[in-house]
Amino acid sequence: MAMAQFRGKGLTVRTREPQDNDGLLELFNEPCFLHDASAREPFPSCEDMRIWLDGIAAAQRFEVVALLQNEVIGFGGLYALGEGQSHLGWLMLGVREAFQRQGIGSILMHMLIGTAQVFVGLQRIQLTVFSDNIAAINLYKQFGFEIEGRHQRFARRGADFVDAFTMAVLFEVGEVDEPNVEALRHSRFTQAAWSSDHGGRWVAGEHRSSGEKNIPLSNGPT
Repeated sequence: MAMAQFRGKGLTVRTREPQDNDGLLELFNEPCFLHDASAREPFPSCEDMRIWLDGIAAAQRFEVVALLQNEVIGFGGLYALGEGQSHLGWLMLGVREAFQRQGIGSILMHMLIGTAQVFVGLQRIQLTVFSDNIAAINLYKQFGFEIEGRHQRFARRGADFVDAFTMAVLFEVGEVDEPNVEALRHSRFTQAAWSSDHGGRWVAGEHRSSGEKNIPLSNGPT
C-alpha cells in the first residue's frame, strides 16, 4: 500500500522511517526537550535512541514525523496496549523548539487522536507531562485531556526534582467506532489506512485543517 502524506506550507507529515532517526536524535537531545519533557540523559548515539524508541512496549504503534525541507521538526507517537488494556493507548509528542507555537503540535495531535478513535477504536488515551510544562498542558487540555493525578518527585532535574501529571481523555462507547477505513474519509481530523505488510504499523494519510489557530506547543514527555 502506498504511503499517503500530508503536505501544506512546506510541511510534510508521514509515518516514521529509518532515515528519520538522525533528526529524531536531534529532537530528543535538544536542551528544551530534555528540560521540559524527558527523564532521560541525552542519547549517546543514534542507535541508542533507535533501540529506546523501538523498544517502547505496545501491541500496535503509530508514529509520525513532521518534516520541513526534509528536516525532522516534530514527532508524534501513539502506542496501543494489548490484552486487558487493548482499549488504551499512550501518547507522546515532541516539536523542535524553533518550530513551536506554529500549529505543528496541533496537526500531530489531530492525526494521533483521529487514528485512535476512528481506526483503532481506543476508548482512552493517556500521557504524562511535567507539572511545570504549562504550554504542553494547555495544548492537551484543548484536545479534551484532563489531569487525573500528580506524581511527586517524578524525575530528577539537576540537583532538584520535578513533578508530573497523568492526563487522559476518555471516549464514550458511542463515540468510538470499530476500525473502519471507509469511515476515515469523513473524519474531520485525519485519514489513515492499514497495511498488513507494514510491520504492524499504521500508514498515515491526509490531515485536513480549516482555519486552525496556532496553539502553544511544547514537548510531550518521553
